[in-house]
Amino acid sequence: MPPAPQSHSLHTSIGRTSRPRRSRIGAVAAIAIVAAIALSGCSAGFGIGAASVDIETARLHPTGPDGAWFSDDYADGPVSSFATSDILCTIAPDAAIALGAGIDSNPDVAIVSVRTGNGGGHVQARRLSDATVLWERQQMSCSPGPMLDGTILLTSTIDADSGSHQFVDPRTGKAAIASPTEGWAGYSKPLGMAGELRVIEARGTLFGMRPDGSVAWTYLNDFANEIIALADGSFALEGPNEQVAVFDGHTGTIRTRLTDIPASKVTWASDGYIVNINERDPEYAFYDLDGVERDRTKGKSQYSFVPGETRGVTFTLDDHVRAGSVVGVNREGKISLWETQDRKDHSLAGTIKLPGSNSIISVSGVSVSGSHFLFRAPNDSGYLIVDGKGETVFTWPMPVNELRIEAGYLIFTNRGSTVVLLP
Repeated sequence: MPPAPQSHSLHTSIGRTSRPRRSRIGAVAAIAIVAAIALSGCSAGFGIGAASVDIETARLHPTGPDGAWFSDDYADGPVSSFATSDILCTIAPDAAIALGAGIDSNPDVAIVSVRTGNGGGHVQARRLSDATVLWERQQMSCSPGPMLDGTILLTSTIDADSGSHQFVDPRTGKAAIASPTEGWAGYSKPLGMAGELRVIEARGTLFGMRPDGSVAWTYLNDFANEIIALADGSFALEGPNEQVAVFDGHTGTIRTRLTDIPASKVTWASDGYIVNINERDPEYAFYDLDGVERDRTKGKSQYSFVPGETRGVTFTLDDHVRAGSVVGVNREGKISLWETQDRKDHSLAGTIKLPGSNSIISVSGVSVSGSHFLFRAPNDSGYLIVDGKGETVFTWPMPVNELRIEAGYLIFTNRGSTVVLLP
């Protein structure tokens, strides 16, 4: 039985803190403990906590962008690629159709920021299939981040103090919302939505922008260098000094502050967070976003779900409690990669034997259906896509400094050059 709700003595409801990086829940040392799963086609279940979970019918509850799962079409290998030395801000699905550029096999559009001398630059929309420029906005820039309610955030490169920011329609490049506000120009980054408010960061300040472009609230961000969108308009703020806070994007205020807890011990859920109390003798505490303890497990290790925080995806506290030994989850929330009590790795296709020294906890991506998985190649020499049996179906042999999975695409960046693989 879960313990009765109680306030965490290490939390307060005001103030702000920060954290250096996202944590992984016991990812390396943890041993997954779940009930043995039969491969004969019989009902297969496992349990963490009081209730068991049936692999065939269980559904977890991912919150985040659908594009965080890579396309199942990669099972046949990429057929081409889109490459750029400019900054890839985002990919806008289907935008080429509305631009009258013709309906080809791939109507998706890359939004890139092209930098020129003296701090200038412009933004271009380029069709992924052939890099044709479909629209261009001079003396503007953009930053990698999500589209907010179907719009892209652009920033003026002419006068950093002019307050010239626009949310533009990726299909036309025309402004859908222009902000009249001064004092928040310069580098800006889209973060997420809180109801109808677009939440962005600019020059160390967070802003909640109404649909008409006016500012609903501002918040001076004096510590967080990483911000994670959770569910229902909440955000996790993380800074470089083992500090963490829960931020309310509706009101522009700190909701909960975590103190005296190493940030590396915290993993975010869509509706709360998990604290790693003891990894060697596994013990984990589960808190809601107000810092109230909702559950606690002992003797049961926790893995991180993939896709996860690094792809903008979080899961509910209940998912973590029930399915802590699951690793891969498909877009519909179906369990796709897990470890059994006898420490065997399984996928929807049965037992999976991974190449090289890979283990399931090192998986970097999951396909939409959960049938294929992305892993680092041996010696960090690129990436592999494997099927549910562990057979390699595609290898990217080039070094990769940064991996992104957006709009269903695999995006590799190395030394200033970005490649989008097109299945």
